[in-house]
Amino acid sequence: MIEENSSNQSKQNPEQPSGGVTSPSRPSSIDNTGGKPTNDDPGSKPKQPRKFLVEIIGDDELKPFEQETLRLARETLKLGKRQASFTIWAIGVAAIAAAFVYGQIWQATWNNQILASQSESAVVGAIETERNTRAQLKIAQTQANAAQESVKAIQRQMRQDQRAWMTISSGNTDFAKKTVESKEVLVTIPITITNTGKTPAKRVVTEIVVENVSMSKAPSFSYVVARTTDVGGAILPNAAHQIAVQPLEFVPETKEFRTKPLSDLEYQELLAGKSYMATYGRIEYKDVFGVKHWFKFCSLALLSPKNVTMAPKACADYNDVDNN
Repeated sequence: MIEENSSNQSKQNPEQPSGGVTSPSRPSSIDNTGGKPTNDDPGSKPKQPRKFLVEIIGDDELKPFEQETLRLARETLKLGKRQASFTIWAIGVAAIAAAFVYGQIWQATWNNQILASQSESAVVGAIETERNTRAQLKIAQTQANAAQESVKAIQRQMRQDQRAWMTISSGNTDFAKKTVESKEVLVTIPITITNTGKTPAKRVVTEIVVENVSMSKAPSFSYVVARTTDVGGAILPNAAHQIAVQPLEFVPETKEFRTKPLSDLEYQELLAGKSYMATYGRIEYKDVFGVKHWFKFCSLALLSPKNVTMAPKACADYNDVDNN
């Protein structure tokens, strides 16, 4: 604080400071009027400017506000030091914890890598084991299939050896006039069915057709036309079953089959070798093993050997038997 010399303390002792520190300061102003030369006194020297002394008077005693401010500043400093110490300590603890956590993470990562490696090895081993197992199963399946096929082949061979085998033979064709006065001829063909196998044939069903065919044509081998059907029971091994068959025709009025005699012209064509009698049929039956079998046959009745063309070959190709 700046005060003039007219203050109370400066009046009591103008030369000694009243406990404060007095330091010289620069004059606040300078009277420059005395330093200028005048025309009236050219030889006179310029006067020195007067100086004003300024004293700064301070008081050693602090005011209550200043004391409170200083106390708060000291407490704030102490608190800042404590906070700094706590912060340093917390940073240290955090660093230690971070190091511990890092160590745990590293250890866990290492353990996981070991487990992963072991798992990978286990998976590879399991895959390889599965491959080997599949290969072994495939080999075993192949062997089982081969064994089954072998058993089936043995069973098939045994059944074929023990099954019923049917054969058919036809006797001499009988041509007889229907009556003494009539020129129509009745045709009768004896058929013999024989079981040549080692076991009985069951549920034997036979269908036979007698057809008058032109020499230039093959039999129709159609069972839609009139046919003789014989439903038998069982035929024992080496036993024979005989059937007499004749040409038949369908009668729409009665919806039944009846014997169809040959006309005199048809009979003369047979004698001249222009036509032949074809007897064909099929047999279905079961053996003692419950397996269904079939047999097809064809035979020709030729009254004249001349002009024979395709008939014998077509009839021979029709003969067949199952292989079960």
